[in-house]
Amino acid sequence: MTMHFLKINLNLQLKDLFLLYCLNSAPMPSNKNKFLDVRKKMGRDKDLLTTTGSILVALGVAVWGVYALLRWGLGWDVTGRQFLPYHLAGVIPGMILRRRSFLLRIVSRVIPGRN
Repeated sequence: MTMHFLKINLNLQLKDLFLLYCLNSAPMPSNKNKFLDVRKKMGRDKDLLTTTGSILVALGVAVWGVYALLRWGLGWDVTGRQFLPYHLAGVIPGMILRRRSFLLRIVSRVIPGRN
């Protein structure tokens, strides 16, 4: 009985999250143009490496969703130690790629001859 109730709750929550995602990703031309103008003024254009970093961070964090689903949703005997390497393998390189300009500035200050 408890497992059936959990499945119903999980389905309702996923349905609600999907609805929120659809509503938030709907195109809004006036806001989008303002956002693009602000980003151009700030000089922050996203490139492939920054996008790849964001994807890696998202996947690294999503590992914990799989962990929660397996542990509490399906009742499997899994531990956090089994998922931690996958989490770190996504989050650490992802943050390095996302913040690479900041890291390069630090390196250029520490090593005097490097530009």
